[in-house]
Amino acid sequence: MPHLFLLFLLIVSSFAQATTTRQDPFNKQHPISSQTTTATQEISCAKSPALAENSHFAQLTLIGIVLNNHSQTLFFLDEKQQLFSAAPQEFIAKEGFQIHKIEQNRIHFFDWRQSKNCTTPTTFTMKF
Repeated sequence: MPHLFLLFLLIVSSFAQATTTRQDPFNKQHPISSQTTTATQEISCAKSPALAENSHFAQLTLIGIVLNNHSQTLFFLDEKQQLFSAAPQEFIAKEGFQIHKIEQNRIHFFDWRQSKNCTTPTTFTMKF
């Protein structure tokens, strides 16, 4: 019985020694090697996912507009003939253009990718 206890103690102590020397970040004899990396962060002002995000804006066809007192909706078809409906303040296409304002004969968009900061976007208008 005493031999079994000594054998158990020997196994536990050797296991504890092996794990502490390998994992201890303050152990000067066995330093842990690490690599320093720098993360590059792409700044994007787009706040939410875009509708038709797999299609470029030029591939979308505007097929209709619904304007009434309570809502404004645009209807687009992509190259696969999928229908997308979008409203003001939503983002659309791979480029992530934000629909700013819908009028009877034009649509105003924000292009946040061209913005120097996230407070003044580049604007463009689609007339029809």
